[in-house]
Amino acid sequence: MWEQLTKAHSTSYAVWFAHAEFEARHGDFVKAHEVYVKGCSAKFLDYPEYLLAMWEQFEKTHGTLADLEFAVVKIRRQRKGLERKRFRVRLALSMSAREGGVMADAANVDVQEAQQQAQQQAEYAAQESVPVTSTAAVTATDVASVDDTPAQIKRERSTPPEEPVAKKVKVAEPAPAATEPALAAASALTQPPAPTPVAPTHQAPEHQTRDRENSTVFVVGPKGCGMTDDALRQLFSECGVIRQQKVQAFEGEGKEVGMVEFVETGSVLAAQTKDKKRFAGSDDELDVFLGVGSCLYVTNFPEEYDKETLEGLFKPVS
Repeated sequence: MWEQLTKAHSTSYAVWFAHAEFEARHGDFVKAHEVYVKGCSAKFLDYPEYLLAMWEQFEKTHGTLADLEFAVVKIRRQRKGLERKRFRVRLALSMSAREGGVMADAANVDVQEAQQQAQQQAEYAAQESVPVTSTAAVTATDVASVDDTPAQIKRERSTPPEEPVAKKVKVAEPAPAATEPALAAASALTQPPAPTPVAPTHQAPEHQTRDRENSTVFVVGPKGCGMTDDALRQLFSECGVIRQQKVQAFEGEGKEVGMVEFVETGSVLAAQTKDKKRFAGSDDELDVFLGVGSCLYVTNFPEEYDKETLEGLFKPVS
């Protein structure tokens, strides 16, 4: 059965871990070692870090020295490969985002340069189109006191008046009238650039979704082992922040089952170390299981159903 499950769900870390845990609980540590080796070597594993950590813990507890050395070397190699893979993904994302920003900046620079060129051309054309008005030459008339003597009057009559010398001024030719396409292009360039559309970024929601299955462990002990809400919270308080805990007694089987749900999924790694531990003042060992695959979601039930009614429907099953 386990072989079929691992083939059908080769990318699920939970299936590989459950298979290895099953073999270890039945005392077949060699088979559990083989399952960990195959599971950690599987491609496209959804949570390889967790399986690697549990493999290392298993070898430290049940493995031989040779198996532990082999596991340490392989786990170290696998973690380096995961780090390189994560780095390549982050690098590709940052490069794509940077290329988008550079293209937008280049477009803005081109628009600014075009506006500056159009403004300079307009100013130059305005300066050239204004003709330079030539000032009339000032007639050199000597305003002096005129002597009333006949000789001076005779000299003035005999000497022809000097013609005023005007300065030669070069009058600039009027600039050719701009064509309609040129005016349209200049007006388009002088207008402010349209805002660059920004692609919407998909931001993660502020609230964290509740992952009940991957953040829950179950504690199983014999009846009378001292399992209470306070005992569960005291035992697992150092593993992480506990969201809730609950104790359920099974009269027919003589067992007590406790459920501990953490706020963060990473806390279940530390909670696994409480396997085979005891409550304070009790000699009974406890079994700690992961809560993966233990949640059942029910929909479309009548509105008058409450929590006790739903739990009563599934009591004959478990």
